[in-house]
Amino acid sequence: MPLTIPQPTLSSPGVTGNVFGAEKPINLVCGPVTLPDGATLGPATATHFGFQLFREIGPGATEVWDEKDHTWAPLVPSLEDQPLFPEGTLWKAILVAVGQKDKAGNDKFATDRVTGFPRYFARCGFRARDPGGTEHAGASPRSAAVSVLALGDRDRAGLAINPKSLPDATEVRIFLKDALGGERGTVAIRESGGGFVVELAASGGSVRLTSQGEIVLAPASGRGVRIEGDLAVSGAIRVAGTLVDVP
Repeated sequence: MPLTIPQPTLSSPGVTGNVFGAEKPINLVCGPVTLPDGATLGPATATHFGFQLFREIGPGATEVWDEKDHTWAPLVPSLEDQPLFPEGTLWKAILVAVGQKDKAGNDKFATDRVTGFPRYFARCGFRARDPGGTEHAGASPRSAAVSVLALGDRDRAGLAINPKSLPDATEVRIFLKDALGGERGTVAIRESGGGFVVELAASGGSVRLTSQGEIVLAPASGRGVRIEGDLAVSGAIRVAGTLVDVP
C-alpha cells in the first residue's frame, strides 16, 4: 500500500508569496509522512527519502535537475533523488540558488521577470518497511511553483561593470529599471576602437560622445531636439551634409 505524503512546500526567509530572490536560501519541507497503519514515518523505518527538483520552461514543458550531471534535462526513471534530512516529524532540504551554475556556466535558478519562466517546483519520494517487514512507497504531489530571480534582479538601480574583473573592465554602466526589470535610463562609459564612448540614454533618446570626440544627439522616433534659451554657434552648421549660412 502507498504511503500518505502531503504536498511539499517551498519557502524563503522573509518572503511572502511565490517570488524568491537568489540571495536567500529556499527551504523545502515535506511531511508528516504516514504509513498505511497511521504511524508517522521516521528515520528508523524509512528506507529511502529524497526529492527531485523541476522547472517549468514554458506552458506544459518541464525539465528535472540532474544533480550528478549538473544539467536540466527531460525526466528519466533512473534519475537519482537528492537527499532530505529528518527534523521531528518533517523532512527537509535547503536549496541554495546564488552562485549555483549548470555545467555550461548558466545560472541554475534564473526566472525571467518578463516571461515568468522558468518556474521551479519539487516532488518528494519515500520508501519504508512496516513492523511486519512489508515495504511501502509513495511520491508526494508537486509543490506550488515559485519564481527565483537572479542576484540583483530585484534592484531598481545599480552599477554594472563588464567584464566583472576590475583590471579587465571595458564598460561601466549606471542604470535605473522599471517595475518589470527593464533598464529605462542608463549612463554608460565604454572602450571602443581604441577610444572611449560616453552615452546617456532614456525613453528611446540618447546623447553620445564618440571616440572621435563628436557629440551625437539622437531623439526618440517622432521627437525633436529642443533648446531652451539662446544658441550660440561658433563654426559651420551642416544640414544633411550641406553647409548652411547663419545670418
